[in-house]
Amino acid sequence: MKVKVCGINNNKQLENLTESSVDMIGLNFYSKSKRYVISDALSEVSIADKELVGVFVNETIDKIKYLNAIYDFSYIQCHGHENHIKCSEIQRIQKIIKVFSISEAKDLEATKEFEFSDLFLFDTQTKEYGGSGIKFNWSLLNEYKGEVPFLLAGGITPDDVKAIKKIDHPQFYGVDINSKFEIRPGYKNIKAVELFTKAIKSTV
Repeated sequence: MKVKVCGINNNKQLENLTESSVDMIGLNFYSKSKRYVISDALSEVSIADKELVGVFVNETIDKIKYLNAIYDFSYIQCHGHENHIKCSEIQRIQKIIKVFSISEAKDLEATKEFEFSDLFLFDTQTKEYGGSGIKFNWSLLNEYKGEVPFLLAGGITPDDVKAIKKIDHPQFYGVDINSKFEIRPGYKNIKAVELFTKAIKSTV
């Protein structure tokens, strides 16, 4: 089970997470987000064996190329309304995570055009682009019949370990945690993140 922490926007938190048990760390480059990465100083932090994810919303190819050259992302997360043509172009730059907003079973049908993706991320459908702290009905995951592995996001809390471990889907790759682990936007409770991550990865 992989654990991705999203919405990190300062050096100290990034440094702390590189010493934690998480697998993936997301940096948000959407300027309207409360968790927007303002400075390129984060690129100076050594992330050891963690996978760094650049999160973008309807961004230009040139801007993504520019930031990928600075950060050397493991994945580029397409969190907006990017169509399959643009996502395919972005995939030439780096592996991609395509995000889908879910509120009902039919929303999963949109994944069919993006089966070339490296990962999917299923988040709650809201007016904002993620970080809402709201869950969708996880039983809808049973309606996903594709072969691309997926991350689950949307209102995951430190108390959801047992419920997450009950999810039985062949393509369930891991979870994406964010707002419910925050002290304030962009600042995670690192201890809570670590306790959750160890509990999720535990086989007990």
